[in-house]
Amino acid sequence: MNYLLWSIALVIASSLGCESDKIRETFQTENVVVIVVDGARYSESWGDPTHANIPNLDSLKSEGVFFPNFFNCGDTRTVPGHTALTTGVYEGLDNNGYDTPTNPSFFQCWAEKFDASSKEAWVITSKGKLEVLGNCTRSGWKNMFVPETHCGVDGAGLSSGYQDDSSTVAQGLTILETHHPKLVLFNLREPDYSGHGGVWSEYLSALQASDAYVKQIVEFIKNDPVYAGKTTIFITSDHGRHTDGVAEGFPGHGDDCEGCQRIGMLAIGPDFTPGETVETKYGQIDIPATIARMLHFRMQNAKGTNIKELF
Repeated sequence: MNYLLWSIALVIASSLGCESDKIRETFQTENVVVIVVDGARYSESWGDPTHANIPNLDSLKSEGVFFPNFFNCGDTRTVPGHTALTTGVYEGLDNNGYDTPTNPSFFQCWAEKFDASSKEAWVITSKGKLEVLGNCTRSGWKNMFVPETHCGVDGAGLSSGYQDDSSTVAQGLTILETHHPKLVLFNLREPDYSGHGGVWSEYLSALQASDAYVKQIVEFIKNDPVYAGKTTIFITSDHGRHTDGVAEGFPGHGDDCEGCQRIGMLAIGPDFTPGETVETKYGQIDIPATIARMLHFRMQNAKGTNIKELF
């Protein structure tokens, strides 16, 4: 009799455990937007205790979960950094946009799972060379399930070069309002572009401008009836800049110094507990894994792990 009661209790506990797992895996998030502030060094952004250059992000911090120990652990240049954020793999690629990523992005893996149209996923970037994020070279995925791209001057792609972030944001918000895509990546070029110019004051001004653009995008999402309460936003960078005393300092980047690798990340969404800070170290490749978990698809060939502290 005791054995029978124990068996019944075990079955009930197992059933409740399975039901709990189902509850935990039911998310309110239906859309994901990744905002990449290009080339922002941690020491002038999140690492500055005054947050003087990112006042809007500072205000948004209370609405999300902040990860101070978030890193680019691969090639700390623009194309490889964005590739890690979209494919979940650190891969060394030509930084001029002539190498297409090997592995499918979260855009492609999601579209394959749900048979989504290209208009439901967009790559929107100030840098034309980031058009390469829309595709991959892996067999079975090349030219398949690709998102729409609006990269460079008026969205014309690699050959068009770079356009001002003000135009990218304006054009990007028009895309969001018109098509309401479920997956979006924004790239804001300014901190990197001005940082390479080597003028400190212009670099700081670029950080402040990007901070304002991030607020503009987030406010649109929060107030749009399609996106409000159903959208998760990841805000991070593709890479930082050299630590002072390393190479040429802030004008450059591309090695494994902390200034280049440490970037920080803020995640805002309906499934997260706002106002928390997570000290666990994570990296760019963990964002695609987390998106895949939330939207219930599988990332092909990805190396990252989902960010469990978010849930």
